[in-house]
Amino acid sequence: NGGRTKSDNVTFGLDKVEASLPPPEVHELSSQEVWDQHCGGKSICLVAFLPNLVDSGVEGRNQYIETLRTLTKKPTLKKFGFVWTGVQRQPAHETAFNIEDYPALVAVNPKKSKYAQMRGSFSSEELSGFVGRLMQAREATSGFEIPSLGSYTPWDGKEQAVHAEEE
Repeated sequence: NGGRTKSDNVTFGLDKVEASLPPPEVHELSSQEVWDQHCGGKSICLVAFLPNLVDSGVEGRNQYIETLRTLTKKPTLKKFGFVWTGVQRQPAHETAFNIEDYPALVAVNPKKSKYAQMRGSFSSEELSGFVGRLMQAREATSGFEIPSLGSYTPWDGKEQAVHAEEE
């Protein structure tokens, strides 16, 4: 039933408020403003780097984004930030987090300038396991300097136009 001290009551109340919060949204990291609003003040921000539309198609990209959305529904992750970007859309972040393969997921602690990169497939099970290990301090972290972000027009949800090569 829990303790009866003032501290126990405050913790109980805060847990109830957190449980009643709606799940956070998953936003495209298309500008510094998006970072500041959805990651800057968070203790943890999950940043997904998704493949080009040419490689994954609209359906594939939407599946990756939906995989991220499944994490937002977990009660313990409601205070996290969730953002994504495409290959080479935010090259300074890709360099800062040593992103080489896609899709990739990085958990960032902006306050401590630390990050951890997930190793493994981009599936709900792998993402959930990674976040669980992270919360138990069983994931290796590295330091980084937060680079400034460029701005780009967010994805419109449509297929990317492929330009034919001239002969």
